[in-house]
Amino acid sequence: MVDRDQKIFNEVMPSDLMGSYFNYAYNLPMAMDNPSVIWEQLRWNPWLSMAVFDDMSIKDAAIASALSTRINGVLAKSRTVLPAGEKRQDAKLAEFIDETLNSYFDSSNDSAGGNFGFDNFLVEALHAVPMGVAIGEIIWADGGDRIFVRDVKFKPQHLFSFGDTGAASYSANTYLYPQTGALKLRDGIGGAGIADNQALPEAKFFVHSYRPRYSNRWGSPLLREVFWASWFKRAAAKQWLKYLEKGSGSVVARYNDGASAAEQARALEAALAVNEESAVALPTKFQLDVLDSVRNIGDAHKAFVGEFCDAEIARVILGQTLTSRGSEGGGSRALGEVHNEVRGEKIEADAKSLMLAVNTRIVFPLVMLNFGAIKRPPVWTIKYNPQQDLSSTSVWLARLWEMGLPVKKSYVYNTFQLPEVAADDEDILPPPSESKDLSLPASGVDSASFAESKKKDTERQIREQVELENGTLQEVAPIYDGMMRDFIERLESLDDLRAATQDEFYSSLETAFNQLSELLADGLLAAYLLAMYQLQSAPGIAEFADLTTSFDLPSREAIDFFRGKRVVDAQEFYALNAQARAASFTVSGIYKTDVREAFKEEIATALEIGRTQRDVVANFKSILDGKGHKRLGDFHLETVARVSMQQAYGTGRRRALESSSVLLPFWTYNAVLDDRTRAQHAALDGATFAFDHPFWETYFPPIGFNCRCTVTASPAMPDGYDKDNPSGKAPIVYNSKGIPAKAEVGTSVVDLNVEKFPGIAPQSRLQDTIDSAVQRAVAARQTKPHASVLGITPQNHAATPAMVQAIYAARRTATETEIRQIREHLAVAPFSRNQINVKTVERGKSYAGYTLGAREDSLIYHLVKRVEIEKQWAYGTGWQDFLDDLRRLLYLPNARIGIVERRGGMLVYVVHRTRTVVAASRLGITPADNMFLVYSVYDDILITGYQFSDVEEARVLQLANNILWLN
Repeated sequence: MVDRDQKIFNEVMPSDLMGSYFNYAYNLPMAMDNPSVIWEQLRWNPWLSMAVFDDMSIKDAAIASALSTRINGVLAKSRTVLPAGEKRQDAKLAEFIDETLNSYFDSSNDSAGGNFGFDNFLVEALHAVPMGVAIGEIIWADGGDRIFVRDVKFKPQHLFSFGDTGAASYSANTYLYPQTGALKLRDGIGGAGIADNQALPEAKFFVHSYRPRYSNRWGSPLLREVFWASWFKRAAAKQWLKYLEKGSGSVVARYNDGASAAEQARALEAALAVNEESAVALPTKFQLDVLDSVRNIGDAHKAFVGEFCDAEIARVILGQTLTSRGSEGGGSRALGEVHNEVRGEKIEADAKSLMLAVNTRIVFPLVMLNFGAIKRPPVWTIKYNPQQDLSSTSVWLARLWEMGLPVKKSYVYNTFQLPEVAADDEDILPPPSESKDLSLPASGVDSASFAESKKKDTERQIREQVELENGTLQEVAPIYDGMMRDFIERLESLDDLRAATQDEFYSSLETAFNQLSELLADGLLAAYLLAMYQLQSAPGIAEFADLTTSFDLPSREAIDFFRGKRVVDAQEFYALNAQARAASFTVSGIYKTDVREAFKEEIATALEIGRTQRDVVANFKSILDGKGHKRLGDFHLETVARVSMQQAYGTGRRRALESSSVLLPFWTYNAVLDDRTRAQHAALDGATFAFDHPFWETYFPPIGFNCRCTVTASPAMPDGYDKDNPSGKAPIVYNSKGIPAKAEVGTSVVDLNVEKFPGIAPQSRLQDTIDSAVQRAVAARQTKPHASVLGITPQNHAATPAMVQAIYAARRTATETEIRQIREHLAVAPFSRNQINVKTVERGKSYAGYTLGAREDSLIYHLVKRVEIEKQWAYGTGWQDFLDDLRRLLYLPNARIGIVERRGGMLVYVVHRTRTVVAASRLGITPADNMFLVYSVYDDILITGYQFSDVEEARVLQLANNILWLN
């Protein structure tokens, strides 16, 4: 029902007059040297307030950062349009609004150009939180089949008034006496085609008033609450700079009592000159002294600014009580819980305010303009509640239902945001079924039943462990994304890219790493408690428990669940909590080093070979683009975090099994036995030893990176147990101490030694276990070879592709200098990050947290293919290790280099024997004889690299008549 006769399409406040608008808006008297005057006016003068708040948000980095975090907290939540009821028309109407907001709320297809977008609109609208109100003119457009919002052009709040009378538009009746009237232009604004104090058409303007008191449309500006903290900080900085200018102290010029006024003036000029100039000339009659400065205000200034001003700003805006004031309360668990609760409350308040504004100013008018008056329109909703995991809730509801407990329809409908139920609310009755005996045996354990249920329980417990890891990493992902976004924004703002190689440039990342440490600490503690929980209750009986809880949820919720189950007593809980936080500090410190070095190396390489700032920013954006959690592995976080959580889980499991070893003295090693299981671990599957056997001193899992194996306990050795072939597929040879040494897997012999990554030791402490595992992870990571280390000094890189083309065109022999230059250039050339098609048979294959889809990042595809599919490289190989091996080809003087012209462009081949390049510890179970690296001359990138057999080499060399070998 589109009425195209309505005059809603013209712009009331034309954008070509924005210059005069801003000139008027910011032309306000400000006496910033007297904050008391400003503070008094903030109480009643909203127009001056807007200028002050804008100045604060621009000049105060703590405010800008905190506001960005708070706004992103709302934008990170999922959003949807809920239909008004169950009717088909309600669903179609909701679909129409959802499509219009996400597809039509965009001027990219309009002749005016631009690309505003709904997300950017939400960012602007959320600035009502710090300012109190956000005002934008809605630019409606006629799309033929619908009227939609082409753009919302936000205007300075200083231009408007909400006064009920003419006098209210000047100064009175504002914060002290609320303005509750219609939206108007202030007096004195010319050129807009609207008279002073004339009411504006509300249907043309989006107004978001944040938490208005007494219906005051100026809202409750958040920045007013941090005015003094910000002003004190900036004033203190000014005094601090003055102090620094004094250097070693104040200069004193002495003159006789009878000196004239002119002589006194000359003495003062001399003192100033000594303080400011490197050379001065003075009369002999003057005596100059320097008063040593005894004011040691450095620490005091740092404490005042950081621990008071910035902390107060963060407390007001973010509600932080832990990361912003970490020394307060020692970072206790209670403070952490309060911090999360306060943060959640602020996100909820912001989301509710934004939803009200968007629905009343955008959604409902869209419905009215397109469909006419409708009794109950759809509602745009932000799912702001982070506390409830609906998948976990649904599992427990199903369990209660099966047990015969009634569940209210209204609760289910409200919890899962289903359409409203009828007034006569009734119970959802469980289906009729045979009664189940849920009681446990009085005593003893039936070994046959135990063996039958063992495999199922083991699979469930491993699944719960992996789900908990995933839940923690999903929490960490937004921190990674936010850190990357902030880093990219700072890169884009630089005047000189070289500034990004300095340590000071990375100081802003500290907050993200602190948040990361907090989340990892929760994950480590939750993993430990999960292992304890799985094996608690009556020893040997917990394996039968039908626990259907999903642990793919935030770690804090998992911890609360375990505490409610009294997995450990309060004293032990707090001891474990302290150990988990100490361990997480180590883990996040390793990750911080990885990130900073990776960022700096990327930028240093770009500077070295002459890449532009735009290229560097584009590269980082491609890393962030749409990947989120999946990209955590790029800087080793996922590997280190998973290894740490697996260590915590293994420590808790060993602790539980040790406590029940009297009743369950025999432990069995269990591997997952899927296509990701390493041959070494598969060979140990089923191996059973007494709990105090030396085997368990080094083989209690995890025994390697991303090991998913576990241990179960039983009252006796399994019936028919074959010590020499416990898995039934791999005969084992033992050493003199009775420890498995080797196993025969097919026609290969697998070394079962785990000295490089031993498992959980007896009576391990959580912190010690994780710290040692992290150190092993760091030691196992091979240092990336760099050109300077190997005596290669990159030079004239920009000319290298052209030089390669010229050599091939002339079909001539390359000089040693040219070959060296080609090696140097390829050594720093980036690997392709283009999206490539994945074969159908390869889709779904997973490795190191990456799962191949229909299209995939080229580097990630190569890593999964070479490790998981072809098994040319060993498990535990990261993408950086893979690239290091490929580039190592370039540092071998006898590696063959050839140029070939093929369909799609000119390529450079580099070939050498595999075992000369790849360390034995990183070779997979099916390595090939040779290695092959391919560089695209036209695209200036490495496009592939792999191992191949002598037969495949013959196929490659069939192109010999076209390949120009350079050596």
